[in-house]
Amino acid sequence: MDFKLFKSESSFYSRFHISEDTRHFIYTDKMEFHVIELPKLPKENSGELLLWAKLFAAEKKEEFEELAGMNQGIKSAYQRLQVISQDDAKRREYDARMKALRDYNQGMLEMEERGIEKGRAEGSNNRAFDIAKNMLSAGFDVDMVAQMTNLTESQMKKLRD
Repeated sequence: MDFKLFKSESSFYSRFHISEDTRHFIYTDKMEFHVIELPKLPKENSGELLLWAKLFAAEKKEEFEELAGMNQGIKSAYQRLQVISQDDAKRREYDARMKALRDYNQGMLEMEERGIEKGRAEGSNNRAFDIAKNMLSAGFDVDMVAQMTNLTESQMKKLRD
């Protein structure tokens, strides 16, 4: 597309897809480019996309606050923007808090995964014990039972006691 044609468009928002040049089919529906041209924003507020675009174009605190009052999502984004745009010490404090939260959540996930893995191993081990008990009570040789169930010598000793 010739840049002059794109520049002459009056719409502030465009969405592009990657398409094959000769057969004109879209390569994938998983990727697209959204372009918001801030200088072309209309003055009236109509639609959520326009509100978000105006948030990106806002320069004065009053503009931010007006937009935040119109949309809950924009209000939340504006509150975060206020936090991260504070002085360096406050921003580092905020970043540290967010990192601690992410680290905590990751640690909990890893502990849960370890617990599931341990439970599976214990369940498997309990099954091996049950099989070994049945085999011993059926008169199988102790060495053969240990070999077939992969139980250690100390585990086999517990079974015989």
